[in-house]
Amino acid sequence: MPPLAGVQVIELANNIAGPYAGYILSLLGADVLKVERPETGDDARGWGPPFCHGTSATFQALNANKRSITRDFKDPAHIAWLQDHVQRCDVLVHNLRPGVMEQAGLGSAALRTRNPRLIYCNLSAFGPTGPMQAHPGYEPMVQAFAGLFSVNGYPDRPGVRIGTSVLDLGSAVWAALGCVAGLGSSTRARSCRWWPRSCAGGQAPTGLCGSRASACPVPPSTTSASSRRTPRPPRLACCSRLRRSAWN
Repeated sequence: MPPLAGVQVIELANNIAGPYAGYILSLLGADVLKVERPETGDDARGWGPPFCHGTSATFQALNANKRSITRDFKDPAHIAWLQDHVQRCDVLVHNLRPGVMEQAGLGSAALRTRNPRLIYCNLSAFGPTGPMQAHPGYEPMVQAFAGLFSVNGYPDRPGVRIGTSVLDLGSAVWAALGCVAGLGSSTRARSCRWWPRSCAGGQAPTGLCGSRASACPVPPSTTSASSRRTPRPPRLACCSRLRRSAWN
């Protein structure tokens, strides 16, 4: 029997990080219900070519093994349905912009009141604490912020992003790991946990930027790609300060 057989997961996520976290949980046996916006659905549905049966191959790869429904956050009846459904779920995964879930009445505090055992996994760009917690973000922006642009590209050109969405994918793995750890903790202690993005055991809240730092605490190079011979301070310092601020 799969390790997460019987676990109910509701996923309110778009693009890569949130859907990939939900996909990992589905591979472990969880029943994942994906919630999409009406009409357009997940943005990744249109990320092609290639397309298969009208939907991008990227979307299908990230959302296999899931059931999908549409719900409108502007419809009170749909919000009420979500609030009711969460009472029967073990895990909620979302990567919506900071504040969207709270405005809809689906924030961690509101949902934990209805379901104290819910594991609430919030995937954001900069994590739930620190000076940039309310800022939205996406892969290229956080790669630049974390210094990855500076060590990628050609010596005579500006830095460029890494083609693969390494921060989205890496953060999704941390998120899924945190959910699995939370399920184990909840089973033993019957206590609720709020699991911010990229956190295992609820001890290191962070976001996409924190995923970069945790994956490589030592900067990959002290020389920028645009000036191979000139040592430079590691750009990761700004990310490290954000991580420490969560503990202060």
